[in-house]
Amino acid sequence: MAHKNREAKQAYRDYLLGMAGELQQVKAQQQAALQYNFPTIDQLIELVNQYDARIYERLSS
Repeated sequence: MAHKNREAKQAYRDYLLGMAGELQQVKAQQQAALQYNFPTIDQLIELVNQYDARIYERLSS
């Protein structure tokens, strides 16, 4: 019984580690999307100074 319990705990820890890795990947993707869709003022100034076509993108309402 104790051996089975130990295996179950280890399996659960492995699962949690896998989920933590997946969540970190999703977080990084979401942050990248957020930064792309809502650039900082400094990034907007840089876009204008470099004449980037992104300055004409519209936000969907």
